[in-house]
Amino acid sequence: MSHNNTPHRKSLMGGCVVRISSILTIELEDASQRIPVLTQKREREKVEREKKRAEKQDGTAMDVDGGTGVEEEIPTYSDTEAPSLLPQNHYCDITELEAPYTDPATGLRYHDKSVYELIKDW
Repeated sequence: MSHNNTPHRKSLMGGCVVRISSILTIELEDASQRIPVLTQKREREKVEREKKRAEKQDGTAMDVDGGTGVEEEIPTYSDTEAPSLLPQNHYCDITELEAPYTDPATGLRYHDKSVYELIKDW
């Protein structure tokens, strides 16, 4: 039992002598145990504080770079490939050969003069 200079009141509760001190603790003389009066509320608050502290410590220890903790995808060769700086190849709409020309009236691409005449006659 603790001996401090705070005033105590003695009361008789269920056959046990109980001391109620000014710091809101109850001391059972026969069991010599200390039971805080506001135990449940304080314990819940303590558990919440410890949980938040643990989450914060875990988050900072695991994510040094400030990430979210989500596993990143490993990039593949196709993911890292940049678009070509060369112009896109155009193909003839009729022969599927390379098409350097475009018909202004229809917008069709063609390979040479013979394909253009087919488009014109169509």
